[in-house]
Amino acid sequence: MKTVGLRELKNNLSAYVRAARNGETVTVTDRGQAVARLVAPERPSNIDMVLDEMAARGELRRGRKLSAEEKAKLYSWRGPPLLKGITSAELLDELREDTV
Repeated sequence: MKTVGLRELKNNLSAYVRAARNGETVTVTDRGQAVARLVAPERPSNIDMVLDEMAARGELRRGRKLSAEEKAKLYSWRGPPLLKGITSAELLDELREDTV
């Protein structure tokens, strides 16, 4: 475990971040008092377990696999039906004529 003052940390931040990334714990002091600890984040060993925990806490909703029928329906959708009648360009032309 390394201990470093604020000024030294500021001047050599990348070296201390590198040490933390490599598994070392760096304690940061301010006037001799420990005020922070620099450590590497814990990596989840199983992503599915983490996602399940998040879902249990209501932080996300897990998706599900689509059936072949659902996939076909989803991928065949082409958007809302087109309206028949005046085009948007014609409508804009009419509106512009009214303002002249």
